[in-house]
Amino acid sequence: MQPYLDILSQVHEHGQTIPARNATTIELFGIAARYHYVGDQFPLLTTKKMAFKAIVGELLAFLRGYDDVKEFKRLGCNVWDKNATSESWKANPNYQKDYLGRIYGVQWRDYTVPAFGPNGEAKEPSSLDQIKLLIELIKKDKHSRRLVVTAWNPGEIEEMCLPPCHVLWQCNVDANNQLNILMFQRSADMFLGVPFNIASYSLLILILAKLTGCKPGSLIHMIGSAHIYENALDAVTEQLTRLPGAPCQVELKDRGQTNVEDFEPSDFSLIGYHPQDAITGVEMII
Repeated sequence: MQPYLDILSQVHEHGQTIPARNATTIELFGIAARYHYVGDQFPLLTTKKMAFKAIVGELLAFLRGYDDVKEFKRLGCNVWDKNATSESWKANPNYQKDYLGRIYGVQWRDYTVPAFGPNGEAKEPSSLDQIKLLIELIKKDKHSRRLVVTAWNPGEIEEMCLPPCHVLWQCNVDANNQLNILMFQRSADMFLGVPFNIASYSLLILILAKLTGCKPGSLIHMIGSAHIYENALDAVTEQLTRLPGAPCQVELKDRGQTNVEDFEPSDFSLIGYHPQDAITGVEMII
């Protein structure tokens, strides 16, 4: 996880103080890192203990298109609890108890496609399952340059409890049949959010590689606003004094899964993960 620590250090040392929507941050705009061969050296942070079960649960909830916070919790992920009850979401006319709105997974599995008649009149919109189409296209034309999934639907931003931070990702299958993902994140909480995001998209590589007959490749992570909240500065300083340990691996149980819905939290096992103590006292700001 040295690439993560390197970009965290860059933001910490060279970021500018910016009064943001929800708190003052130290921000650096435009940064990237690469995590090689996630099947062999899974990029789960070792300089603090990570909630691996929550990472798995969130990704599986996204892949199933869930919009109910109870479904996330059933899969072992409680990181959306605060978003589900935020004051800004409660003030939204789309708010319902436990409902998260048309967030990441809904866009991945049920993207709204506007439709118009020959004279420009609006017609009933249709639904697009981006994940299903992605997997079909990889199997049909694995070197396509159109292997793209987006969570950013401008017409539905106000229908989400929180607009997507990691907004778009592109798959690539190289000459060695390795499946890689490039992910663009418009807004990134460098201390709490980004280690979670790195591990999540690395798991996504493992899942997609299994379903398409590819080998797991690398994750390229591109960030627009890379920021550290003021309440996390001391924690970041402490983390940057710690040396990363040896990388772990994720063992994916083979039960003959053929669809993304077939995967369960129990299918994912961490091998050789030896993190340092958690760094506590920092709350996520939404």
